[in-house]
Amino acid sequence: MKKILVGLLALVFLTTARAEAQRSASHRAAAMDLLLAMHVPEALQASLSTALQVQLQGNPQMRGMEPVLRDFFARYVSWETLKDQYADLYASAFTEDELHQMADFYRTPVGQKLARSSPLLLRQGAELGERAVRQHMPELQEMIRRHLLTRAQP
Repeated sequence: MKKILVGLLALVFLTTARAEAQRSASHRAAAMDLLLAMHVPEALQASLSTALQVQLQGNPQMRGMEPVLRDFFARYVSWETLKDQYADLYASAFTEDELHQMADFYRTPVGQKLARSSPLLLRQGAELGERAVRQHMPELQEMIRRHLLTRAQP
């Protein structure tokens, strides 16, 4: 009787594990489908290029390192190296059904417009934040100075 019970438990475990693996594979595939519909590979490349250009503009002494930085990003921060992690990230945040619904939206004309516009809008939003900080930099510096002074006092 004990052997039969152990056998049944093993069968249930294996069946559940197999179903979970299949569910995970289809869930992950739905996440990948969404990422491609959103043009994430292209957006990632554009974001990396923008970030690199910002760094090079802010640090002119690094300009000679541009080929090295591009090579590094291509090795470790490219769509090819990160796509599985992106899929896992989205699969953990959304149900499979939600992923399908979002992919359906991103395949519509307005969804494609959003996908194409997002990198530019994100960059412009970041520029808004940078301008706001630059405009108020003296105030920030004074706030930091006061904070450091109060921490230095016993």
